[in-house]
Amino acid sequence: MREKKPIAIFYLFRAFESSLIAASGVLEFILLKVYDVHQLLLIFLGAFFMMGGIYAWNDSLDIKEDKINHPERPIPSGAFTIAQAKVLGTISFIISSIFLAWLSMKILMLGIIAAFVGVMYSKTTKRIIFGKNLTVIMSALIGAATVAFVISNSLKTISLAFLLSIVLLLFGYEILKDMQDIFGDHAVGITTIPHLVGWDNATLIAGTTFTLSCVAIGIYFQFSGLLFESFVSYITAVLLIPIFFILHTYPQKISLVRMVAILVVGIALNTVALSIYIREK
Repeated sequence: MREKKPIAIFYLFRAFESSLIAASGVLEFILLKVYDVHQLLLIFLGAFFMMGGIYAWNDSLDIKEDKINHPERPIPSGAFTIAQAKVLGTISFIISSIFLAWLSMKILMLGIIAAFVGVMYSKTTKRIIFGKNLTVIMSALIGAATVAFVISNSLKTISLAFLLSIVLLLFGYEILKDMQDIFGDHAVGITTIPHLVGWDNATLIAGTTFTLSCVAIGIYFQFSGLLFESFVSYITAVLLIPIFFILHTYPQKISLVRMVAILVVGIALNTVALSIYIREK
């Protein structure tokens, strides 16, 4: 069934996931003591449309896998053609570039590199075992470190706990995606971590990394005197445990578990970012 175009665009751009990644950028800015609302808005919109463009282009390149794993997505469902998805993705890149250039030319260059790596991901490293996981993690690490250097001219201003939290969260998230796509990936000859370690072990790894991600950032907040933010992080870690237990018991709930896990982390992320902003502002 074809979706209405406006709804299909939100799905093509993975609006919720793009918002979560953009919110991570806002949190990093806040941790780097950038409290100007205009700059925070620019980084959010720039990151959102950059990720939207990457998702749109990736969908145009992953059509074989998506016909099996995600027939409901805009391209397999017929809401958009491959060409239309590429056009929308390119428009999204252009909009992102305007926001990022307004913020900083250096950050714009970082965005262009991120767009290139994100699009090439589907054609290259995605098809290499561990390649996709490392590509996503290294891109996030380099991006976070570069932003810190651009803003403060020093890498010392960005917490190692924050970077560790990003690594763990993205690693777990990629495994969840691989678990959801396990049949389509196998059909096109892509081997991922769930293929190697099995469903139960993949569930354990994803759940552990998600939980430890929250614990790592919670420890950072605690030692920084941000007790409320630390409490939110620890509570989030506790909430994730039964969510992944459900996945272990009911493998068919993978789509729901992935959505709920992202939602829980997203709410926590926005809560701590808003809390720090209000306190420091």
